[in-house]
Amino acid sequence: RTHARTHARTHTRTHAHTHTHTRPAGKNVVAMKNTRPVYFAGEWLDCPVYNGQILAPGQRTEGPAILEYLDSVAVLPPGVRATVDSHGNLIIDVGSERR
Repeated sequence: RTHARTHARTHTRTHAHTHTHTRPAGKNVVAMKNTRPVYFAGEWLDCPVYNGQILAPGQRTEGPAILEYLDSVAVLPPGVRATVDSHGNLIIDVGSERR
């Protein structure tokens, strides 16, 4: 197994008053939307589906999981971890070594 880190960043051009969809929501909003069966490595697993738009900086998610955004989807297989950084980027750690 190898240790790799991927970094995804999206850029959009919008007016300041339309940025509300990219800001984390208040603590009373739950990011998990539902679950659905997803096929990983020869078996079906119940996989939580999250609204990626409202994941707060510092929030960590471990696969299996699906993070849905307005213009993309991140699929985290079992054992893969993702963290939202302070700029709202999703940092995905696919390595077997954990620090």
